[in-house]
Amino acid sequence: MAPYDTHATLAHADASTCTASREEQMHTRFGTLTIKPEHKLEMPKGPFGFAGYTQFALADVPNQAASQFRILQSLEDASVSFIVLPIAADNGWIDAKDFQAACQSYCFDPNTSGLLLIATMRRDANGQVQTTVNMKAPIVLDTAHQLARQVVFTGEGYSIQHPLEL
Repeated sequence: MAPYDTHATLAHADASTCTASREEQMHTRFGTLTIKPEHKLEMPKGPFGFAGYTQFALADVPNQAASQFRILQSLEDASVSFIVLPIAADNGWIDAKDFQAACQSYCFDPNTSGLLLIATMRRDANGQVQTTVNMKAPIVLDTAHQLARQVVFTGEGYSIQHPLEL
């Protein structure tokens, strides 16, 4: 199994919730994103460095070549967004006991939770895009309750700039 999960999204809200809410369009630095009600989530403490932002949504990346990534878009400020890589709990990159401990610390059910790795894309001297992900401080996502929290793993095996081979 690939360490990343291209289908990791929030659990769908029940049908009565979805009919009451409609998709929204949001103009961002990535273009116009479609925000689905079932992909909205709350980060009570916000991502590190962005504590004032607590309402987010996961949206598809407009570029089909990067379809394994998602955009974690602030619903409070169109200029605040992160490219993230959804990964399954059994990804082989994050130790299962660290994932379990993170879920336990936030009272998240590990069976309905996953991880988002914040990605950074840079061009090297040759113009090639180099992608790294932050495995040291992933976002734990409770899909059942549409909640997310960023954690910091203390183990030395996690890098903040883990190279990603695409």
